[in-house]
Amino acid sequence: MGMIERERAIRMRRFPDNTCPASRHVELMADSLMNGGRYIMFDEDPEHCAASLYSVVASLWEARNRLDEAGLGHKPDAALKEGE
Repeated sequence: MGMIERERAIRMRRFPDNTCPASRHVELMADSLMNGGRYIMFDEDPEHCAASLYSVVASLWEARNRLDEAGLGHKPDAALKEGE
């Protein structure tokens, strides 16, 4: 697991139209972790890392709420099934 999610993220990224500084920061953190390396900001500025993570999660949940309000719903497990 992990590489499937990375490949999906690459397919979904439409720089710069649907990215933001926080999402690009989270992508850097994920890439560092996937490659077995350390991400220096985890030690040097953990609050900044946490703020980026919170920002991206809030944006995700906001998008899901908007889908629900529009009657489109969302299927959180559908993306995982695509990779199976």
